[in-house]
Amino acid sequence: MEGNCPLELAVIVVRLIDSCLHKNPVDRPVMVEIVPILSRILSASLTWEMSSNVSGYKSFSRNF
Repeated sequence: MEGNCPLELAVIVVRLIDSCLHKNPVDRPVMVEIVPILSRILSASLTWEMSSNVSGYKSFSRNF
């Protein structure tokens, strides 16, 4: 699964998209609610990317 994001992160993104697409605009989140969610998504994705790069480096370096 190298290169894929964690399932939990994908679920959060899909839920955010779904909430932004409500037919009734009143039911859609406002930017004050969206920004912290996007911030958490970005932070989690960067953390995941860094950890997968580090583990990939460790696997690679063990071969030598």
